[in-house]
Amino acid sequence: FEHLSCFYPGLLALGVRSFATDASIPDQDKLLHRWAAEGLAHTCWTMYGESASGLAPEEALFAPAHLIGVPKTTTFKERWMNHVRIWEAEGRLMGKPPGVARLAELVMKDTGINRDYTTRAGQYLLRPEV
Repeated sequence: FEHLSCFYPGLLALGVRSFATDASIPDQDKLLHRWAAEGLAHTCWTMYGESASGLAPEEALFAPAHLIGVPKTTTFKERWMNHVRIWEAEGRLMGKPPGVARLAELVMKDTGINRDYTTRAGQYLLRPEV
């Protein structure tokens, strides 16, 4: 996950809004894009919020789900859409799919709680686009 990935949720949300009345895009696809934008934006917010400087790390690595307590299955790989399909097959519990239904709280340093990501490159890189 790279810092500039935080641009993507806005792009997804803008696309959904721009094509809201386009009948050629199924409503389910629009909803999935909206949920993906919400989950990714929350991830960015979390990484900014958990940083001592208030800046998200330049690069971060996320732990595989089975290492943070999510049961590992042999049928489905750890892709969000696979979990969405399971959620749909189970009756769409909680109204929103995994990764969006229960958004994570901030985990501040030295609380004894492990985060599900590690900082790979924490330095700030001056970006020409800023």
